[in-house]
Amino acid sequence: MFNRVKVSVFVFIIFSFVFINFSVAESVEFYFKVETDEYKDYESEYYCNNVLKNKRQKDFYRTLVKALSSFNENNIRNKFSLKFEFDKTWGSLFKQEEISNVLNCVFKDHPEFFWFYNITYSQKYNLIKNKSVITLNVNSNSVFDEDIDLKNEIYNLKKNVDGVLAGMPEGDVYNKLKYINSWLCKNNIYNTNYVESPHTRPDMLVSALVKDNTEDNGPRCLGYASAFKFLCDKSDIPCVMIFGRTYKNKGESENHAWNAVRIDNKWYGIDVTWNDVPVGNKFFLVGSETVTIKHFGKIYDEFGENHVPGLIGDNFVEYYPELSKDEFSSDSHPLIRLELINSLVNVDINDGIINIPSEMKAKDVIQLFKHSEKIGILWDGYELSSQEYVGTGSVVYINDENGKMKQDAEIVIKGDLNGDSKITVEDYMLIKKYVSDKYDFERVSFMAGDLNYDNMITSTDYLKLKNLIIKSKVI
Repeated sequence: MFNRVKVSVFVFIIFSFVFINFSVAESVEFYFKVETDEYKDYESEYYCNNVLKNKRQKDFYRTLVKALSSFNENNIRNKFSLKFEFDKTWGSLFKQEEISNVLNCVFKDHPEFFWFYNITYSQKYNLIKNKSVITLNVNSNSVFDEDIDLKNEIYNLKKNVDGVLAGMPEGDVYNKLKYINSWLCKNNIYNTNYVESPHTRPDMLVSALVKDNTEDNGPRCLGYASAFKFLCDKSDIPCVMIFGRTYKNKGESENHAWNAVRIDNKWYGIDVTWNDVPVGNKFFLVGSETVTIKHFGKIYDEFGENHVPGLIGDNFVEYYPELSKDEFSSDSHPLIRLELINSLVNVDINDGIINIPSEMKAKDVIQLFKHSEKIGILWDGYELSSQEYVGTGSVVYINDENGKMKQDAEIVIKGDLNGDSKITVEDYMLIKKYVSDKYDFERVSFMAGDLNYDNMITSTDYLKLKNLIIKSKVI
């Protein structure tokens, strides 16, 4: 299901700290005096509020944000320098870590400054004037060859975002988040043809905020997460970007980026990249203990296990918000779950597995559940028609109100190891081959072959299956 989700997060800002003044060739300089007004915290600036520990850092952050906000499609360059003057510093210079933290906070809090990377900086103190100057040199021509390329991106971003926000529904935060998540999934194709490099356009929010993109120019995970954060900021919804590792059932991991949002004073996880699959949306407003993936052995099933914040050298790990244990639910937006009708017997659902009798049609299995109008059944990724038989390995799922998969469970029919819904000699041959170490089962086939429920498949199981076939009985 997640083969297409091959994602990477790179080192975003390259730092060089020296105490001499220098400039980048052909760079245009912009000068700013650092403001020292009373600082105001903005919810959209989560990392600034939590990471920066003193007013001087926050003054630098605020002035830098205002400086970058002053650029538009008319005055932006792909290579420029920013000079920030601090009065009455008395020789007290910023430490390297302090400047690095300010720049990283701006990057994480303001993805709209997508050209703000590949930065070197210097610091100089003038003893006579009692002033210090920090010079930032920005060079984005590795992505934008000409100034006009960057200008066009900024112009198109504004136009496209205005169009997205025009369709934003009225009402509560939940509906707005659902709209943003759905828009990004509907209007994007994950980039499978990217070239590995420290920073590329698929990492930028502009790659996810255009229509009709392709596998060649669409976003990667950071592009999705940046666009989601930016649209939340525009909608006054507290949102942060999280950088870390994702884990799969065999312990394989990849660098990844996703989001956390705050509703009713609790934080929830959203991974738009992993929601952007044909029947996705399982990573929407989830908690740390929400089961989002099901593996044999129950390893990395919970969101907090398969999405682990923090990369090598990430100094912000301790500041990432702690997620609620449970996924979001409210009186107006209750959880949608697979629920069996209580009066039925001989049907069991447990840990994402549903045990049912053999030779049942899809329409009959669907009727086993509440909310049957929202239930569907997949086999090998294809929707079963109402008259088709359901076999081991079929997936029962329930849609949310947006038509996206919310929860699923796998079908197990005791004795049906090959998934054809019947118990035949072919199943007997498979279980016999397994016992003689000549065959390996997937989880559901293993459970179908464990006829005596002892978590093992032995000669006892295949003899029992053989007797069932001879007597023409099913379980």
